[in-house]
Amino acid sequence: SLVAALLLLAPRTAHPFHTREQRTTDDTADTLEPHRLRLGLFRLEYTPWSNLTFGTYPLPWLLSVPNLALKWRYYKGEQVSLSGRLGFFGFDTKSLEKLDEQKTHATLAVVPFDLAATWRVDKRFSMSLDLIWTSVFVKGTADLDSLNGTFQGGTSNLQAVYTFELRATRVTAFLLQARFLSFQRANLNGNVILHPDEFTTV
Repeated sequence: SLVAALLLLAPRTAHPFHTREQRTTDDTADTLEPHRLRLGLFRLEYTPWSNLTFGTYPLPWLLSVPNLALKWRYYKGEQVSLSGRLGFFGFDTKSLEKLDEQKTHATLAVVPFDLAATWRVDKRFSMSLDLIWTSVFVKGTADLDSLNGTFQGGTSNLQAVYTFELRATRVTAFLLQARFLSFQRANLNGNVILHPDEFTTV
């Protein structure tokens, strides 16, 4: 039984060769192949079914920032792929109570949504366009010695990301990426009570 366990735990041979199915998934319309797992320091992804990928960024979890993403490649042709992706990042300042004993707290939610298209020009060269709409929502209260208030609002922005990939060899690829902030809007409101000293209230 020990020999069988060692054989099962033995690493399989990894072939890092570029193939038609193995594509770059960051900022493109492509997804992992079914039942594939991507495990890295900056991203964790799994594709339980064809063209549907669940993912998360591991490092923010260490800072009490839960995050999840769902990517669906709804069209896959010989040269063109199309996908949509929805994500969520959440943060509550209550997680900082060990550093700050304030009883009040604020919440931050970030919801990115993007539509991507990838065009495989030939076996070596491909181009991708990813349009990302990000909404940020802030809500909370502040309770300090000289500041009391309630704040609520949010920001939105639209970005366009262009990715160019050139596969130089079977194991080497060069990527060039350009990112443009096309639109940004902020909307904040709130009320504040200031106590500069014990005799003054603003």
